[in-house]
Amino acid sequence: MSSNKRIAKNTLLLYFRMIFLMLVSLYTSRVVLNALGVEDFGIYNVVAGVVTLLSFITGSMSTASQRFLAYDLGKESGEHLRQTFSLVVLCFLVLIALTVILGETLAVWFLNTRMNIPAERMEAANWVLQFSILTFITGILSFPYIAVVIARERMGIYVFACILDGVLKLVIVLLLVGATTDRLKLYSILLFLSSLITTAFYYLYCRSKFPESRYRPYYDGNRLRELFSFATWNIIGSVAEVLRGQGVNILLNLFFNPAVNAARGIAYQVSNGIINFSDNFYTAVAPQITKHYAGGDIGGMHKLQFASSRYAFYSAFVISLPILLLTQPLLEIWLKTPPAYACIFVRIVVISSMLNLIHFPLVKGLQAAGKIRTDQLVVSTLYLLVLPVSYIFYKYGYPPETAMCVDVAIGIISLFPRLYICRTTYGLPLRSYLTQVLLRVLLVSAVLTLLCMWLRTLFSLDTLLSDLLFVATVVMVTLVGLYTIGLHREERSYLNSLALRKLKNSKE
Repeated sequence: MSSNKRIAKNTLLLYFRMIFLMLVSLYTSRVVLNALGVEDFGIYNVVAGVVTLLSFITGSMSTASQRFLAYDLGKESGEHLRQTFSLVVLCFLVLIALTVILGETLAVWFLNTRMNIPAERMEAANWVLQFSILTFITGILSFPYIAVVIARERMGIYVFACILDGVLKLVIVLLLVGATTDRLKLYSILLFLSSLITTAFYYLYCRSKFPESRYRPYYDGNRLRELFSFATWNIIGSVAEVLRGQGVNILLNLFFNPAVNAARGIAYQVSNGIINFSDNFYTAVAPQITKHYAGGDIGGMHKLQFASSRYAFYSAFVISLPILLLTQPLLEIWLKTPPAYACIFVRIVVISSMLNLIHFPLVKGLQAAGKIRTDQLVVSTLYLLVLPVSYIFYKYGYPPETAMCVDVAIGIISLFPRLYICRTTYGLPLRSYLTQVLLRVLLVSAVLTLLCMWLRTLFSLDTLLSDLLFVATVVMVTLVGLYTIGLHREERSYLNSLALRKLKNSKE
């Protein structure tokens, strides 16, 4: 199968996964919020977020694992691949030990002495912390096997595992609604069991299908240093991401209350849905970017980066625009009574998510080249400013949404040094990128946003039917606009010929 066909097939599989998980998430978020209540929902988000702070370590190692495994596959080095997997597993075992030490010392201390949790819910919060640590550890155990599945581009299996996880989330909701015990404690326990089952599936599948995924004790100091060097520099970026997410979440808890954390949790449910919508494309494309680089096809890598940037942005824009134009009514349809600040939080994080999508293929190119030091020192350091700058604003009495506004501003600023770094590192044609990607998506999104804002004046928007009709209209107008002014001529010609072929085959 050619690389383009493989990308297309894997992307379709991942979109199916995304649609299923998004529907599950929309339903379960509403039920869990109602079952736990705003306060307990906020407590879960902020306490589990304390453990998620440790993801700056595991996230960087996961990225390193996928890069090195995909690189070895591009080089078609079987024995090298087996040795790399064994080194990856060894690294993750060390990270598990580190997670236990930090979780049972610093996290426990911080929860019980510094966090704004009602005294009568402190016991339940400690249950959440302990089972969040266990859930986090089972996730770490799955990372090497997920890296193998993605590097080998077996997206069908990845999709199946994600659907399994989604089904387990539905089971959790059913058990939670009917529970008579403390629902916050039960929720944390059930999420751990769900993670354990999904991890077991990845382990058993990889063990039976991929010879390199059978761990054998192996040690190579030079290669281990290379792996850790890549991961160490990547840690700076992971720390920045964690501080942008869970660090700000904790900051909101210190200055406000769990209800604000609940509103932010809702906003990031929406944001994750949008990012997942486009991240599916990047998940399918990332191994190909690495393999193009490993094979010396730098021009092919650039072409793939440009196309994936635009397609991912467009796919997210289709669902983001109706959300931005009709945030409050959509939240009321979804949650009936959304928490205070949910509307403004959702709008800001949607804009932030769209900005992040432009960065992703640039980062994947740097990771493929294995040269991420300069990028992490410059760009990720800018993102590290989100937390201290937000803290200063909160000390002077600024509202809760300030931190997210700071995040958007830094996201815009950081794009420009990253573009320069990509040009000097792997020869990114800067002028072509600016004209074919950045200016094009900005122009297209501005034109379609203004058009749909005008269309909004033609709708009454005072009933559920009118709201849904407006959303459908925005989606149709956006799709037509993206086809006519968002795609290049050759891309439209390709889609037309593909549609004609499919139509001809269906008639035969």
